[in-house]
Amino acid sequence: MSSIQPSFPFLFLPDEEQLRVARVMDAFTAIPFSLCSKKSKELIRLSGRKCRVIQVIFSRRCVIELDPRLDDDPIILTSSNTGNPNSLAHVKKNLLYDGLAFGRQHNNLELFMDNFTLQTWMKLLLYITNCRIVNVFFVRAGYYSSAIQRTFHGINLNTVIMMVINRQYTLNVIKQLPTTRGLTYLSNLETKDFLKLAIQNFNELTASDQTITLSGLLAVNSVNFVFTASGLNGKDVNRFLKLWTNGSNPRLKHLTLEIDQVWEKSDDSICELTRGIHRQRVRSGYDIFRKDGVQATLWVNTHPDHTGLNMFVWS
Repeated sequence: MSSIQPSFPFLFLPDEEQLRVARVMDAFTAIPFSLCSKKSKELIRLSGRKCRVIQVIFSRRCVIELDPRLDDDPIILTSSNTGNPNSLAHVKKNLLYDGLAFGRQHNNLELFMDNFTLQTWMKLLLYITNCRIVNVFFVRAGYYSSAIQRTFHGINLNTVIMMVINRQYTLNVIKQLPTTRGLTYLSNLETKDFLKLAIQNFNELTASDQTITLSGLLAVNSVNFVFTASGLNGKDVNRFLKLWTNGSNPRLKHLTLEIDQVWEKSDDSICELTRGIHRQRVRSGYDIFRKDGVQATLWVNTHPDHTGLNMFVWS
């Protein structure tokens, strides 16, 4: 019996024509097509497909979003592993997602690949989209940290956001993750655990519910540090600013923190916070200077139960 000839012999077209068609493929077409062969995968990559950021969301379901700001349909990871009543736990433990479903309705298109996992999908998507930025969100616990480590091994993460209010789970996941430029978490970690994070070279560290001391603040090695919980008073911050003018926290470029103290007027707060420090009044704030001449601007906002401080370091 003679073989059936394809109605559209795409891969027999000239190379430039293949690239022309690949460039206009949407994700519904490009991703499945890239799985057909090594040649088709390379063709999709060479077509110039660009993706600024890939987001992975661990929630009730595991979701991948390509350039989420563009409001494209997300990719829902699915599993064919339904052979036992504990299949969901087994899937979460090992991240055995061998299927993809496109679209917010979860039924636009679904495909399965034998022995695929979240790691396999991530490697494929990063390759064919030429993407270099990966953000990871943990909305729910239940995903095993060892599987997370395997999944993101060798991938430089841009930002990890821990929305799970569970101290131990937060620590377990953070310990297993590879290099990440930014970290946001909601748990109030013990001082010793916070200090282990503080000394790391994050570009951005956001600790939304972390109680902090002066020693902890001085240990922060991040470029940007956002701290939105109580624990510091005016005396602590004054001491920190004095030490900064003498060279502490050399990587710091932006600091946002809440002070567990209230003044009637913002000018009163500035007077106390910068006591013993030379300052210059500027529009809506005050400038202070490090001993090497580097300038920082302070802004203070008063609230009924706390005072907010923003500090920008100009280099």
